[in-house]
Amino acid sequence: MNYIKLWQDISRTAEDDYYSLPKDRQTLFNIKSIADSVSGDGLKSYYLSYAGAFAEDAANQLYDIGLDLVAAVIENANSLFPEGTPPEDDIERKEIIDEWDGDYDYLYDDWNETILQNMPELEAEIDSLFEKISNE
Repeated sequence: MNYIKLWQDISRTAEDDYYSLPKDRQTLFNIKSIADSVSGDGLKSYYLSYAGAFAEDAANQLYDIGLDLVAAVIENANSLFPEGTPPEDDIERKEIIDEWDGDYDYLYDDWNETILQNMPELEAEIDSLFEKISNE
């Protein structure tokens, strides 16, 4: 299967009903969303996207696959939100981030760097998941 089409299908399903995705597709959705955000506009953009609604799942999944440093970054970023969990509602997450008024930008810069340093491992896991899912 074409990875681009597979990614589009997973993303579309995640946006409509994330919880209907099998666990391996949820994991792929979460870690690729993080990787794409950090490689693009930075980790904060991940939380501003609909994927940020599932950041708690993402941290757990990253721990499950052994990417502990990246998982810890997501866990630390999650802890900035009330009760340590980003709201599932996109608008509510954006409002909270806007209230920070840049107060945590220095943390996001450090966290982006940590993820970038671990990007080869993250990308290897993404490739592995794409291959596994496309062979199902």
